[in-house]
Amino acid sequence: MHQPVDDREWDPERWARAIKSPHRAVFRVEVWADGVQQTERAPYSQGSVTEDWVTAGPRWSLSLTPPASPAWRRWLAMQSVELRPYRGVKLNRTTTWWCPMGRYPVPPPPQGRPWSGAPISAEDYWSWISEGKWPLPIISPGGRISDQIEWAIREAGLGDVDVRATSTAEREPVFIDKQRDEWIGSAARSISAEVSLDRTGRPVVQDARRIGTPTTDLRGSVTSMVWTPEWAKVYNAVDVESSASNVDVRVRVALTDPKHPASPWRLGSSVRPRWRVYGYSSPLITTQSQAVSAGQRILERVSAAATKWSYTAVPDPTRSGGDSAYAPTLSNGVQVVQLQSIQTPLTLDGGPQQIDTVSTNTGELE
Repeated sequence: MHQPVDDREWDPERWARAIKSPHRAVFRVEVWADGVQQTERAPYSQGSVTEDWVTAGPRWSLSLTPPASPAWRRWLAMQSVELRPYRGVKLNRTTTWWCPMGRYPVPPPPQGRPWSGAPISAEDYWSWISEGKWPLPIISPGGRISDQIEWAIREAGLGDVDVRATSTAEREPVFIDKQRDEWIGSAARSISAEVSLDRTGRPVVQDARRIGTPTTDLRGSVTSMVWTPEWAKVYNAVDVESSASNVDVRVRVALTDPKHPASPWRLGSSVRPRWRVYGYSSPLITTQSQAVSAGQRILERVSAAATKWSYTAVPDPTRSGGDSAYAPTLSNGVQVVQLQSIQTPLTLDGGPQQIDTVSTNTGELE
């Protein structure tokens, strides 16, 4: 069973202070096999970590180019190989703070003689959930929905689940007609929650994050920006329905602000509004209030895609998918955005951080 390591070096508040001080960026990748560290500084030429915030929560991926060395050939031939990248700030000769950038299981790659090496592309341990198929149909255990999500995660081999979701909604056992990852995502949306692995590999079930009070600031570090409308992925209403037997719950949650970039009056006109409706159903929805809450959270996500902002910025590895941030606009103003995708280089010559965000700002559309 995968057991995340308690990374005692990781302190977000200390990092926030350190990265604002004079420092030098440093990097390292640890190689672990069968729970034993093989090296704390594996050689590589290029690398990056990408965090994508999908509907059910952030997902991490790693890209790494190792040399065709005997050491790498030996490591990759071992059992249960795991890569642990870090980006750090070196303050002086004796003080370096490291920021963990996820945990990545790596299956043995194809090898031949002579071995020329190959780039490594790896997903975080969410792949265990997406690949851990159920022999459908099965029955959920019943009880608090957040506990049922924890059960589904543990069944995939991921222990030490951190349940922070505040919902106390319960549901009796029901037939599960989706695969594990789909069911977890659907169950999380039913209680306005999200599920992800944190940067030390621990599964976390928490309340879905919203565009709110910023926890990070892109201003001063942005080197370029582009605004791109993505209307094909935009919705301005959500229909929520319970698929449970003997439960008749149906609600529609819709945008009412005519200035919202995804409003039906902007996508259409005042005389012919254009409605784009996102459908969601779950047997875990049992009450009207639960359906309204789920619909509101889903609507925030599917309507915000109307204004996608892409930034390049000086790298800060503590930025995370789902965070709200202050960010500049094309007209030199400021807006609050939500971080959707963050690509962080693992080398000095890897370039800036690539950040995709969404916003409901209408200033650039007037």
